[in-house]
Amino acid sequence: MKNKYLFPVLILCTGLFLSIWFHSSTTSQNNRFIQQEFRLLAENRYLMIKESLDHHWTVLHSAALVFKTFENISREQFSAFVKPLMHHYPNIQALSWVPRIKDEDREAYETLIQKEGFSAFMIKEKHGKRMIRRERSEEYFPVNYIEPFVGNEKAFGFDLASNLTRRKALIEVRDSPVEMLASARITLVQEAGKQFGFLLFYPVFKKNTQLSNIDSRRKGLRGFANGVFRIGDMLNESKRGNTELQAFDITLPDKPENLFSSTKSPVSKIVTKKTINVAGRSWQLVFTPTDSFVKKHERKLAFIGLIAGVTFSFLLSAFVYNLLNKKKQVEEKVQKRTQELYESETQIRAIVNTAVNGIINISENGKVLLFNPAAETMFGYTADEVIGQNIKMLMPEPYKSEHDGYLKKFIEKGKSSVIGTGREVIGQRKDGSAFPLYLSIGDMQMNGKRQFVGMVIDITKRKEADLELIKAKEKAEVANRLKSEFLNTMSHELRTPLTVILGNIEELLEIEELPDPAEIVDISQDVYKSGIHLLALINDLLDLSKIEAGKLDFLFEEVVVDEIIEEVIKTMKPLAKEKKLELHYQGKQHLSVRADPLRLKQVLLNLLSNAVKFTDQGSIAISSVRDNTMINIQIDDTGCGMKEEDLEFIFDPFRQIDNSMTRKIGGTGLGLAISKKIIEKHNGSITVKSQPDRGSSFLFSVPSYQGEIEHE
Repeated sequence: MKNKYLFPVLILCTGLFLSIWFHSSTTSQNNRFIQQEFRLLAENRYLMIKESLDHHWTVLHSAALVFKTFENISREQFSAFVKPLMHHYPNIQALSWVPRIKDEDREAYETLIQKEGFSAFMIKEKHGKRMIRRERSEEYFPVNYIEPFVGNEKAFGFDLASNLTRRKALIEVRDSPVEMLASARITLVQEAGKQFGFLLFYPVFKKNTQLSNIDSRRKGLRGFANGVFRIGDMLNESKRGNTELQAFDITLPDKPENLFSSTKSPVSKIVTKKTINVAGRSWQLVFTPTDSFVKKHERKLAFIGLIAGVTFSFLLSAFVYNLLNKKKQVEEKVQKRTQELYESETQIRAIVNTAVNGIINISENGKVLLFNPAAETMFGYTADEVIGQNIKMLMPEPYKSEHDGYLKKFIEKGKSSVIGTGREVIGQRKDGSAFPLYLSIGDMQMNGKRQFVGMVIDITKRKEADLELIKAKEKAEVANRLKSEFLNTMSHELRTPLTVILGNIEELLEIEELPDPAEIVDISQDVYKSGIHLLALINDLLDLSKIEAGKLDFLFEEVVVDEIIEEVIKTMKPLAKEKKLELHYQGKQHLSVRADPLRLKQVLLNLLSNAVKFTDQGSIAISSVRDNTMINIQIDDTGCGMKEEDLEFIFDPFRQIDNSMTRKIGGTGLGLAISKKIIEKHNGSITVKSQPDRGSSFLFSVPSYQGEIEHE
């Protein structure tokens, strides 16, 4: 087997040897000419690079001038100014604004950027291959505005001072009188390839900063206009001039750094070196000619001989070799292609089967060809139940009946409101239930026949979330309206007694004009009543606030129901007598409850005072009865009553029934809310029954006394 390769190898080696010998013997005499021609070419290429760099520096200078002129530049204004510049200078990776942020301003700065729509924004640093939150420092220099943003997202928020090389350049250009300064070579945080980059910093100071003074420069620094460059993108265009280029940073002569190389190994020993100043750094450019340049200037006989000899040698050896190995190559190619097709099919099938969204493939007549597992879960059918059936089985009426017409219309006319777009539709599960879907459809040609691929997403939860948001919005609007109504009511309730107090006190301000004693007594009674009313309003607010905060203390003990009811009746009788109302307690039951007597009395007073206020004629009755371990106390009146739709919020804080009787009598709407919360603190409940013009009945229950009391 080895012998069949010996002959083509000998042919190739002999031909190459003769070709190389002929070429080397004819090229030595024109090397000096090539060197001279290339030196001129390299000089021209060097001048072009220098001019290109100067133009790019001008772009950064223009961007910096904007920040020097205007202290408040918005993100949109920065983008509008920079985009045209970037269009004309595509070799600039990015232009950015890097503000100086003190540690005490860090949180406010991060919050400000987050409010601009960047919710995940933070000042960060690079830790390995990851970006993490920047450790605390006296000051930060995060990348804020950056254009273009797409492709440079990783740099957004990156603190340039967190990296030694970047920080060194920042400090040097801040403290030195130079206008701008380039950093040493770095790997950009947004770099996806393997080339090096560098940053160009242009410091921007506050107005009236003494630039000749270092301390003044440090205190007056606002930030930096920053240019981001990939060295390869900047220099690689030199290859168009038939030159290969290598670049080295020789700012520190004893530690040169490789910046860029357009070739792994020079194709010629012809070399031209140039040194260029790059914003404060020294770069050495090493130019070598490309193979095409050398060939162009070599004697034609040398090239013809070399090309002809090498070509003939390779062709002859290749012909012999291919002739011997043709069968083997064909077999290997077929095997490789078969494996590729199998892997491709396996990959596509795995993607379809593991997709989280439903994927359905149908023919031009609507028959299902593919139904992935996600679609099975979504619709409740197995693939075997659906494949071969018409796709309309997954649709409710009237879409099911209309589907075939839509499909036929698209095939005949090529027009549809669905194909090639996405929209919300209704699907139908196997159990008959309908649910909302988001459907996007595309069409394709397979073996000359049209097929359609649909992507379906169950949006039930999203719809439910939208509904919840609407309900929450409506609830918030109601709460806001109630707050406004309560404030209006409370301002009226507070103003009324205050007006009475202030108006009456004015009568007593002049000692020479004091009214007679009887009138002074009347004035004092008015002031006293208004003060009592005002105190009651304030106490209601304080009680509700304490209950809501869990700070209202309760002192539970045995309370005799008959005694506390009779005490409350005695208090309310004068008010009832004024309105000629009967107020009576129906039967003494000799019952005891576990309660705080002060709070229980407060509930009874609230309910009885409401009954008296809203009853113009008739009577008010109080009764008590035992119900297992609970004692039920009921207050019935023959007053104005309430509508059924008002009863659901009668115990809500700050709510009042909006009718003429309520508005006439007044009140804050807190009494029943406080009563309900007090009863609940007693492990009881309170309910109400009422009909318009037929009175109301309030029933509340508290636990009966069992012999032991725990204080809360």
